[in-house]
Amino acid sequence: MDSFNSARLEIRVTNDFAFKRIFGQEDTKDILAAFLSDVLGYPVSSDIELENTEVSPEYLRDKASRLDITARIRGVEKINIEIQLVNEHNISKRTLYYWSKYYARDLGEGQNYRELVKTVSIILIDYEVFKGDAKNYHNVFCALEKTRHEPFFDDFEIHVIELPKFLKLEKTNLTGLDGWMLFLERAGDEKTMAQVMEKKPIIRRAMNVAQMMERDKQERWLYEMREKGLKDIRSLEEHAREEGEHAGRIKTACAMLADAMSLDLISKFTGLPMEEIEALHGHTLLPPEESPQS
Repeated sequence: MDSFNSARLEIRVTNDFAFKRIFGQEDTKDILAAFLSDVLGYPVSSDIELENTEVSPEYLRDKASRLDITARIRGVEKINIEIQLVNEHNISKRTLYYWSKYYARDLGEGQNYRELVKTVSIILIDYEVFKGDAKNYHNVFCALEKTRHEPFFDDFEIHVIELPKFLKLEKTNLTGLDGWMLFLERAGDEKTMAQVMEKKPIIRRAMNVAQMMERDKQERWLYEMREKGLKDIRSLEEHAREEGEHAGRIKTACAMLADAMSLDLISKFTGLPMEEIEALHGHTLLPPEESPQS
């Protein structure tokens, strides 16, 4: 029987390798079923057919790889779960693209379209996308008619769960989906986890799996390998963002130089150092009053 060790959990559950190990293995289908029940809003049996449980070291080294969970529930419906930590600024199109590929994947040439089955994508993201409702961290999208809200068909369903938005809520329910969010974001907080596990015992099971993974040398090595890859991705994203911001400041400085504004004012307004402003000034046209007379 599982026995929870109260020692602090050091690994991040939102690391996609850890998430897949906790929720996406044959011996953890009871955890996945409980999680899906709270996300989908109806009971899901642990009789789940998992489709991709293996994770090779070569796959972990690929920074572009998707360590998602794909499964069938009720023998028919297809489920895809992905955790995404880095904002690639393409969440809508990316999600729809992968949903469509998964939806059509099993339809062979010559098969009837009636063979297609309901496909649900669940995306957990570590950034905010929808700013309209600060209290709604779980958004569900379906294909509906614009004015009557009549379903076009029932096969399309996408859940987007914004983890940072959940953390901003003043009050949280220790049961239901809130309990899982606390596990994902605060698994290392012993006091919080003790309260959550008392209210929601299945999370004790999830914590046990996380701790066993943390203690297992091979799995911990795979976790650390993936963690390094994720840090590299975040570093590249941050560098690209900073480069973009810097390019924007330079563009603004050039426009201000063209309007003959003072170098001090340009430096103060753009945040660029004076030596960079001076270098830009040396490559711009002279102000109108200093231009040669035609």
